Amino acid sequence: MNEKQLSWNYKVSMDTIRGTDEEKARATGLFDRERSSAGKTVSRHRIPGIAAAAIVLACVITMGGVTVWAMTGSFAFRDFFFKNSEKEFEDVYSNAYKELLIGEHKIIYEGSVYDEAVGQGALNLSFWDAQGQPEEFGDNVRLLTANIEPCEYTTLTAAFCFQLGADEGYLFLNGIDEVSTFPSGNNLFVTFSRLDWDKPPFDRFEYKDMQFLLLDRDAYQSLKNDIAALDEDKLFSWEQDNEKGTQENNFSIDYRLAQSELANVLSKYDPQSIESIQFPPQVIRVENFNLTVGRTNLVMEYNEKERTIDSFAMIREDGTRIGFRLDERYIDSAGNPTDTRIHWIVDGVEKNGFSAGVGNLNGDIKISLNLGFILGSNERITIEANGNTYQ
Repeated sequence: MNEKQLSWNYKVSMDTIRGTDEEKARATGLFDRERSSAGKTVSRHRIPGIAAAAIVLACVITMGGVTVWAMTGSFAFRDFFFKNSEKEFEDVYSNAYKELLIGEHKIIYEGSVYDEAVGQGALNLSFWDAQGQPEEFGDNVRLLTANIEPCEYTTLTAAFCFQLGADEGYLFLNGIDEVSTFPSGNNLFVTFSRLDWDKPPFDRFEYKDMQFLLLDRDAYQSLKNDIAALDEDKLFSWEQDNEKGTQENNFSIDYRLAQSELANVLSKYDPQSIESIQFPPQVIRVENFNLTVGRTNLVMEYNEKERTIDSFAMIREDGTRIGFRLDERYIDSAGNPTDTRIHWIVDGVEKNGFSAGVGNLNGDIKISLNLGFILGSNERITIEANGNTYQ
């Protein structure tokens, strides 16, 4: 966030703050707390003091009698996905700054969270006009899926177009699988998954790099042309029928080579790497479920044909219970899924919930759900299912 944006945020917070003394004290206290730590040494993933002091500026705006907090930057990101996790957020958030000018608009990459233990992460982007004032998503700022010719080099990619008035900007992600987007005010949060089977021949993420690009219209068209010029045939490993002496239409894709070739192309466009946090997960066996609990997400592995659990609870050290249950809308009277996908619900995670998963014809399921908060680095949890407890 530059000085102009900081000044704008400060002006808005001072001019429009209207609320009780308690609410004003809360706003002041937030700023003072961050300012007092500005001179401290920070860790790799901790928000630098000056940036924290800038993004903590919030205003209490009374609209129709309802008081709301208007936030930008990492505070908006934190409060959208990780309520009541202020301290823990500093452990997992990778602060960054990448600015792209698109005509009379500006896109800023503010930072990210990626929990490698559960293969889930999110990017934090914000949008501004030429005067440094925030531009909220609406008629003038829209998000669309970008058009790119599908090929084996784009198997693990996703692309989005930002319509900014008459201008266009693009986000291109590489080395990811499922993606969800969450516009919120002048922010866009992009969640992504790298969930896989982690064993041959299913391990598509053997090439570990995760990158993304912020591009204007011309650069994106150039990127599309460069990808289209790559040689797909070198990626295929054909199986030959020895009796017939012919090649059958049965081949595998060398994902490592595909990602390496694509990374060489992306290197021309100033790619941004997505940092990961390294915390050991908690792995718990619950009946015929394997649960991997990370700081931000929980991953379940089980076989649907052998499933004996349709709900369980996670109990935190302070006694808080978080419920996980199968979505009854996708289960018939016999307890069987009515959809090829498996849907689970996490209590308290609604508009900010995202999930990702993989499965096979044998009924094997691997699915990840975000918790709605961040576990403490040394916090141990307990699982309660069918009247039994597990740790």
